[in-house]
Parts: sequence; C-alpha cells; structure tokens
Amino acid sequence: MNKKLVLPLVGLAVVFFILALVFFFSRGKEKSVSASAEASSGIDDAVAAETVDLKLFYMESSDWRLIPITVRVPRPAIRTELYREFLRLLLQQREDHRAPIPAGVTLRALYFVEADRILVVDFNQDLIINFPGGSRAELEFIRFIVNNICYNFREIRSVRFMIAGNEAKTLGGHIDLSRPFLPDFSDLKQDEQ
Repeated sequence: MNKKLVLPLVGLAVVFFILALVFFFSRGKEKSVSASAEASSGIDDAVAAETVDLKLFYMESSDWRLIPITVRVPRPAIRTELYREFLRLLLQQREDHRAPIPAGVTLRALYFVEADRILVVDFNQDLIINFPGGSRAELEFIRFIVNNICYNFREIRSVRFMIAGNEAKTLGGHIDLSRPFLPDFSDLKQDEQ
C-alpha cells in the first residue's frame, strides 16, 4: 500500500476514534444530568400528582344548564379507578343541587375502550325500576352523565350505557341507548357556585 495513502487513513481513523469517545462520554453525562433533573422534578410532580381536581356539573332548577362544583380527590394509580370515583361522587344525591338520577342507582361496572375512546358505564337495575319516564327525563339523565364524564376526561370521546350487565335499548321507551353518546358542552356553565 502507498505510504502517502496510509498516513491520511490513520489520521482519519484517529479522528473518528476521538469523536466516538467524545460522543460516548458526553452522552453518558447527559443521561446522568437528565436523570438527576428528572428525579428532582419528580418529587415536585409527585406532590402535585397526589390529587386531582374534578368538576361535577349539576342541573339548575329552572333549565338544562349545568353548574360546576369543583372537588379534589386522591389520584388513584389506575385511571379507570378515577372514572369510578368520579361516577360515585356524581351519583350521590345532593341537597343543594339537582341531579337527574333515580333513587338507588349505582355503578356496577365500567369499561374504557381505548381504541374507540368510549367509556361503557353499567348501572344497576334501579335505573330502570325507579326511572320516572318521559323523553325529557331520559335526555336529562343521558346529557348529565355524558357531559360530566367527557368534560372531565378528555380521553373519553363518547359514553355508552348498559343496565344490569346487559345492553339496554332505552330507559323509558323514547331514546335509543344502543349507540354511544357524544357530549354537548353548550349546556355547561363555567362559573362556579
């Protein structure tokens, strides 16, 4: 091999070797700096992440508008447990606010279908047994549940209803429950009471 060609090749190899060492060591330093920064910010995030604020929207007595009340709840490790706690709070009867929930209604189960962004809520049989009837009552109940869920959990695009573990055709004979429902946030009043 030509001596004139070997010298530049050796020099080029040395340069590449030095660049590889610099890259390797600087990358390790970035990781350690990044890891320590994440650890320190993780402490602050952990404190902030211990609770979550939720808005429960209740009906005004005179119209369809929903008035918000903010509640702070502990943040569970599993997101579906937060959905469950939210619905438990929403279904509680409150003296100072109207909710179109028949007496005795509880949540049996819920399922989040992530691919379709649908939350399936399964209520107990009391929803049918104690339902007052009428298309307005059906619409109030559906909008109340769907708007509250979709407002608080933006990963949920629509809500589907089941009753006692079965697909329900209707609550009171007027509105078809065989399809998921989208929210309509125009009914939500943003100022808190």
